[in-house]
Amino acid sequence: MRKSKKNAVKGETPCPERFRHMGGLRCDLVKDLRRKKPATLRYRTRWASPLELYRDRQVINEAQYEAGLQFWQAYHHAVSGGAACCERASRIDSPTRLRIPDTAARALVYVKQAYAVLTSDMLDVLVDICAYGQPAASPQEFDLLRKGLGRLAQEWGFAASELCEPKRNQFS
Repeated sequence: MRKSKKNAVKGETPCPERFRHMGGLRCDLVKDLRRKKPATLRYRTRWASPLELYRDRQVINEAQYEAGLQFWQAYHHAVSGGAACCERASRIDSPTRLRIPDTAARALVYVKQAYAVLTSDMLDVLVDICAYGQPAASPQEFDLLRKGLGRLAQEWGFAASELCEPKRNQFS
Protein backbone atom coordinates (compact mmCIF):
# COMPACT_ATOMS: atom_id res chain seq x y z
CA MET A 1 0.00 0.00 0.00
CA ARG A 2 1.28 3.44 -0.98
CA LYS A 3 1.53 6.23 1.59
CA SER A 4 0.68 9.74 0.47
CA LYS A 5 2.61 12.81 1.50
CA LYS A 6 -0.15 15.21 2.45
CA ASN A 7 1.88 17.42 4.73
CA ALA A 8 5.17 17.38 2.85
CA VAL A 9 6.85 20.75 2.54
CA LYS A 10 9.75 21.37 0.21
CA GLY A 11 12.24 24.21 0.29
CA GLU A 12 15.29 25.15 2.29
CA THR A 13 15.46 27.40 5.31
CA PRO A 14 17.53 30.58 4.82
CA CYS A 15 20.67 31.15 6.85
CA PRO A 16 20.37 32.89 10.26
CA GLU A 17 21.87 36.14 8.90
CA ARG A 18 19.06 36.35 6.33
CA PHE A 19 16.47 36.24 9.12
CA ARG A 20 17.97 39.42 10.62
CA HIS A 21 18.19 41.32 7.31
CA MET A 22 15.64 44.14 6.73
CA GLY A 23 13.50 43.36 9.76
CA GLY A 24 13.38 39.62 9.38
CA LEU A 25 11.57 37.32 7.01
CA ARG A 26 7.94 36.49 6.44
CA CYS A 27 7.20 32.86 5.79
CA ASP A 28 4.35 31.97 3.45
CA LEU A 29 3.11 28.45 2.77
CA VAL A 30 2.29 28.12 -0.93
CA LYS A 31 0.01 25.21 -1.78
CA ASP A 32 -0.78 24.00 -5.26
CA LEU A 33 -3.86 21.82 -4.98
CA ARG A 34 -4.43 21.49 -8.71
CA ARG A 35 -1.20 19.65 -9.40
CA LYS A 36 -1.07 17.81 -6.08
CA LYS A 37 2.50 18.87 -5.48
CA PRO A 38 3.92 19.31 -1.99
CA ALA A 39 3.57 22.74 -0.43
CA THR A 40 6.47 25.17 -0.67
CA LEU A 41 7.68 27.61 1.94
CA ARG A 42 8.38 31.04 0.49
CA TYR A 43 10.48 33.51 2.46
CA ARG A 44 10.19 37.26 1.87
CA THR A 45 11.78 40.18 3.65
CA ARG A 46 9.50 42.19 5.86
CA TRP A 47 10.53 45.44 4.13
CA ALA A 48 11.89 45.49 0.59
CA SER A 49 13.87 48.69 1.10
CA PRO A 50 14.93 51.02 3.91
CA LEU A 51 12.35 53.53 2.65
CA GLU A 52 9.51 51.10 3.47
CA LEU A 53 10.98 50.48 6.91
CA TYR A 54 11.27 54.21 7.62
CA ARG A 55 7.71 54.84 6.40
CA ASP A 56 6.28 52.03 8.56
CA ARG A 57 8.22 53.23 11.60
CA GLN A 58 7.02 56.81 10.85
CA VAL A 59 10.51 58.24 10.41
CA ILE A 60 9.34 59.72 7.08
CA ASN A 61 5.83 60.56 5.97
CA GLU A 62 3.96 59.31 2.90
CA ALA A 63 4.92 62.28 0.69
CA GLN A 64 8.61 61.80 1.53
CA TYR A 65 8.25 58.08 0.80
CA GLU A 66 6.69 58.80 -2.62
CA ALA A 67 9.49 61.26 -3.38
CA GLY A 68 12.06 58.63 -2.39
CA LEU A 69 10.47 56.07 -4.70
CA GLN A 70 10.39 58.60 -7.53
CA PHE A 71 14.07 59.40 -6.95
CA TRP A 72 14.92 55.69 -6.89
CA GLN A 73 13.13 55.06 -10.18
CA ALA A 74 14.60 58.15 -11.84
CA TYR A 75 18.12 57.36 -10.65
CA HIS A 76 18.00 53.77 -11.88
CA HIS A 77 16.42 54.70 -15.22
CA ALA A 78 19.00 57.44 -15.75
CA VAL A 79 22.02 55.37 -14.74
CA SER A 80 21.16 51.88 -15.93
CA GLY A 81 18.87 52.96 -18.76
CA GLY A 82 21.70 54.44 -20.76
CA ALA A 83 20.73 58.09 -20.30
CA ALA A 84 24.07 58.91 -18.70
CA CYS A 85 25.95 57.32 -21.60
CA CYS A 86 23.76 59.11 -24.15
CA GLU A 87 24.27 62.42 -22.34
CA ARG A 88 28.03 61.93 -22.35
CA ALA A 89 28.06 60.94 -26.03
CA SER A 90 26.05 64.03 -26.94
CA ARG A 91 28.60 66.29 -25.23
CA ILE A 92 31.58 64.94 -27.12
CA ASP A 93 31.78 65.08 -30.88
CA SER A 94 31.09 61.46 -31.63
CA PRO A 95 30.18 60.28 -35.11
CA THR A 96 27.34 58.17 -33.76
CA ARG A 97 24.71 60.32 -32.13
CA LEU A 98 22.68 58.34 -29.64
CA ARG A 99 19.05 59.18 -29.06
CA ILE A 100 17.89 59.02 -25.47
CA PRO A 101 14.69 56.99 -24.98
CA ASP A 102 11.72 58.96 -23.64
CA THR A 103 11.65 57.24 -20.24
CA ALA A 104 15.39 57.76 -19.79
CA ALA A 105 15.07 61.42 -20.81
CA ARG A 106 12.29 61.98 -18.23
CA ALA A 107 14.38 60.19 -15.62
CA LEU A 108 17.36 62.38 -16.42
CA VAL A 109 15.20 65.49 -15.95
CA TYR A 110 14.12 64.27 -12.49
CA VAL A 111 17.71 63.48 -11.50
CA LYS A 112 18.88 66.91 -12.69
CA GLN A 113 16.09 68.53 -10.63
CA ALA A 114 17.20 66.57 -7.58
CA TYR A 115 20.81 67.64 -8.12
CA ALA A 116 19.69 71.28 -8.41
CA VAL A 117 17.46 71.26 -5.31
CA LEU A 118 19.58 69.24 -2.86
CA THR A 119 22.86 70.02 -1.16
CA SER A 120 25.72 67.59 -1.66
CA ASP A 121 25.28 66.10 1.84
CA MET A 122 21.57 65.46 1.27
CA LEU A 123 22.23 64.04 -2.17
CA ASP A 124 24.87 61.62 -0.86
CA VAL A 125 22.45 60.30 1.78
CA LEU A 126 19.57 60.01 -0.70
CA VAL A 127 21.68 58.12 -3.23
CA ASP A 128 22.92 55.73 -0.54
CA ILE A 129 19.52 55.07 1.03
CA CYS A 130 17.07 55.42 -1.89
CA ALA A 131 19.13 54.23 -4.83
CA TYR A 132 21.37 51.61 -3.24
CA GLY A 133 19.22 50.44 -0.31
CA GLN A 134 21.76 51.08 2.44
CA PRO A 135 20.22 51.83 5.83
CA ALA A 136 21.01 55.10 7.58
CA ALA A 137 23.97 54.82 9.93
CA SER A 138 23.47 57.83 12.18
CA PRO A 139 20.82 60.27 13.41
CA GLN A 140 22.40 62.97 11.22
CA GLU A 141 21.66 60.83 8.15
CA PHE A 142 18.01 60.54 9.23
CA ASP A 143 17.81 64.34 9.46
CA LEU A 144 19.42 64.78 6.03
CA LEU A 145 17.10 62.11 4.59
CA ARG A 146 13.99 63.83 5.97
CA LYS A 147 15.10 67.27 4.73
CA GLY A 148 16.13 65.99 1.30
CA LEU A 149 12.98 63.97 0.73
CA GLY A 150 10.89 66.89 1.99
CA ARG A 151 12.49 69.20 -0.58
CA LEU A 152 11.96 66.66 -3.36
CA ALA A 153 8.34 66.15 -2.28
CA GLN A 154 7.74 69.89 -2.53
CA GLU A 155 9.59 70.16 -5.85
CA TRP A 156 7.73 67.25 -7.45
CA GLY A 157 4.33 68.03 -5.93
CA PHE A 158 3.98 65.03 -3.63
CA ALA A 159 3.21 67.16 -0.59
CA ALA A 160 -0.17 68.12 -2.07
CA SER A 161 -0.87 64.53 -3.12
CA GLU A 162 -1.49 63.51 0.48
CA LEU A 163 -4.75 65.45 0.31
CA CYS A 164 -5.68 64.32 -3.18
CA GLU A 165 -5.18 61.04 -4.99
CA PRO A 166 -1.61 59.71 -5.35
CA LYS A 167 0.33 60.42 -8.52
CA ARG A 168 0.89 57.75 -11.13
CA ASN A 169 4.28 56.29 -11.87
CA GLN A 170 6.14 58.48 -14.35
CA PHE A 171 8.36 55.74 -15.78
CA SER A 172 6.09 52.82 -16.59
